Amino acid sequence: MDTKKTLLVLLFCNIISTAHSKDAWVNVERLNIRTCSDTSCGNVGQLIYREKVTIFEESDGWVRISNYHDGSCRNGISKFVDNGNNKCTWINGFENDNFAEWVYAQYLSEKHPPEPNDQVLNR
Repeated sequence: MDTKKTLLVLLFCNIISTAHSKDAWVNVERLNIRTCSDTSCGNVGQLIYREKVTIFEESDGWVRISNYHDGSCRNGISKFVDNGNNKCTWINGFENDNFAEWVYAQYLSEKHPPEPNDQVLNR
């Protein structure tokens, strides 16, 4: 496949992905962001309570919250991984040194969570 066709396919896939995305909010104090849809995958950061994310894909209780991007891989190791598995391998969610960010769907809400003070007042 030539470069122009490849770019068109990637652009089309990105448009389709964006068209079916939806928003959600973190409903726990902190939520780990992983390189793939498994707790054995590398941790690349955390989201905090009430933070908004866009869901691009759902898989077995996990959701992808980013497009695929450069994993900053050098000698097979990603510089983005804060802790855990930092290998730039398929099993860790990397393909051609790119990865996407995943979180466990159970800790997201379709509705914006209340302010912490609102919860106290409603008790």
